[in-house]
Amino acid sequence: MPVNIPDFYANSFSAGASSMNYVAGGEIKYTPLYSAGSIVSTDAFNQIAPRPRDNQQFDKVFRTEVHDPLFMLARQWQMGEFEFEDTGSAIFAKIAMDLTRLSKIKTNGVAEDYVDSIPLETRIERQVMKYSLKEKVRLGEQWMKMLNVAGIAHNATGDPNVFIYANYQAYFLDMSDPLNHFSFSLIPEILISDTDTSVIFSKAKNLTQTKQVQYLQLISGRKVDGIKIYEALKADLTTFDAIDSPNVLTFIQDVGQVFIEWVDGIYSEPLDSVTDNCWNKESFSYNAEVSSPQVDSAGLPSENRILQLRDYSADKLDWFNFDEKPVATGGDDMADIDPTKSVEPSETITMIPTPGNFPGMPATRWWEFEEGNVNIAGSNLSATDTVKAVLAEFALVFQDDWFVLPKLVPVGATAKVSGIVVKDVFGQHTLVQHTSESPGITSDWSSWDMYSQSEATVSEGIDATDDSLFFAPATHDVMIGDSLEEVVFIRDEMANMVFAIEKKIWSDLGEGLDATEAASALKEFLLKRMPVSMASTTDAELRYELGNTIPMNWIPFIPVHLGSGSNRAIQLQRASMPLILSDYDQIPLRPRTDFLRTGLNDDDTLSASPKYFIQEEIIPRAGIKLEKKLQRTRWFNGKTYLWLSHSKSIGHGQGNSNLQFDRVLDSQRV
Repeated sequence: MPVNIPDFYANSFSAGASSMNYVAGGEIKYTPLYSAGSIVSTDAFNQIAPRPRDNQQFDKVFRTEVHDPLFMLARQWQMGEFEFEDTGSAIFAKIAMDLTRLSKIKTNGVAEDYVDSIPLETRIERQVMKYSLKEKVRLGEQWMKMLNVAGIAHNATGDPNVFIYANYQAYFLDMSDPLNHFSFSLIPEILISDTDTSVIFSKAKNLTQTKQVQYLQLISGRKVDGIKIYEALKADLTTFDAIDSPNVLTFIQDVGQVFIEWVDGIYSEPLDSVTDNCWNKESFSYNAEVSSPQVDSAGLPSENRILQLRDYSADKLDWFNFDEKPVATGGDDMADIDPTKSVEPSETITMIPTPGNFPGMPATRWWEFEEGNVNIAGSNLSATDTVKAVLAEFALVFQDDWFVLPKLVPVGATAKVSGIVVKDVFGQHTLVQHTSESPGITSDWSSWDMYSQSEATVSEGIDATDDSLFFAPATHDVMIGDSLEEVVFIRDEMANMVFAIEKKIWSDLGEGLDATEAASALKEFLLKRMPVSMASTTDAELRYELGNTIPMNWIPFIPVHLGSGSNRAIQLQRASMPLILSDYDQIPLRPRTDFLRTGLNDDDTLSASPKYFIQEEIIPRAGIKLEKKLQRTRWFNGKTYLWLSHSKSIGHGQGNSNLQFDRVLDSQRV
């Protein structure tokens, strides 16, 4: 039967006893190539190839039109493709989802109600603020300004107790009482009568900070310390009512209350430095717990689901930092249901799925230019790169099998998808369940998923993951300042010790001071005051040295046993090197950063519990680095939060302190 084949060209070749001539725009003809009685028999066949042009009408050719899509779908159904491959596209989807909000939080004390007016990241990381001299001056100026404005308004009322600003200004700047005043004191000089090395050393540490000394000389007796006023008002609002006696001005209490709220609104600090502090000084990490109600099979609220934050190093708080904590047999105050906290009812959402996309994804349309920033097809794979091969197959073969079903979820909520029903273009409905409920999956050890919460304590017979997703109420973007304090821990295998090297120490001007330069300046200051006097009394060529010393900013940690019955388990205890310098007494050198001053008073004397231990396993061979920084962010309620935080990161390898004992040296060496 003649078949019309438009826009094709003929290409004949021999392959048998007949010939099929494909003529562009013509008919298919069969022509025998041999006659009766012929010995040789040859068949000729023709190849069909498309003509990529239609009288120069390229716009029609580039459309690659499909004239009968229903026929193509029918052929797919006839060939059984839909039985083995889900080729039908999703057009509708219904999602059943349970949502619960955080109800409790535990930092380092007892469980308390969770409030979402403050970011969880701020709530967990915040430490007691360190106020610089410049910040104290700024707060003092604000206090005097608020007091003056309120005093002018008070005098306008005609009250016989007149407010005189000059009298109050003179009171706050009066330095006649060295112990009780609200200005700034100068750094005490080293007197000739000072013979105690510890006193000399303490004064010298401050005197070597030249900028701080000069700034104090500038503001002493001229500026008011706002932090001293803030602390006095926090203790008693009536402190400044009768400054200008016998006048008693009660409106100052209102000014004091406003000033306290203004200062509290700037800085976010823990309510208590112990019970409201999540920083663990032994592991250098944050630990906390949060909980939210969960429903049972009947849809009624049951005990709270507890999420535990362990070993968080302040890099970026998110859902994966939390693990699900099994409820103890004896109960847990975080697991108790609060009757005032209700579980939100299950919600069913209907939406149209949107195809998912990712960088490097192959284009699904013909003649579409693809981005070359991520070239998955150009990956160099070796025989052992199984993970890369699986990733490449997923990206290149199954890239159009994924759909997005968006749902707005409030921060601080736990979402659990009970199931998804998908309707495709053929009207079939498919129930999509969690991977743990797939056939052949007997436990969570047999499957893997990316967004599940692991259990804090995994043992045999206990599921290792949970199929709900926690949306941590963390900040989106944070402004982070320069480090104010920095300590690097290194392992010195030659000395069999761990050293904490102070890289930056706190300066009262509100900046990080180079600790190495500060130690060198302190040593030079002490030597200038008391030079080395080493008189040689012998002509011996060699001399014996009991041991050398290390820089003042190197703090040793020595290994000690945990206790009886534990021969191998050890922990690291802070030690101290003696001051070996000129004719000074050998006093212990104390650390200057807050990270290492646990058990020490402000004057470097030992407290009631002076020993300080850290966990030996937290110091790897690469070491760790601790930093103290200021962070600032804006929360969804529009309020800004400023807090002081600690962070831990990996170090830069091992080191050598060059600490040596029992040395024999050349007597000419000094």
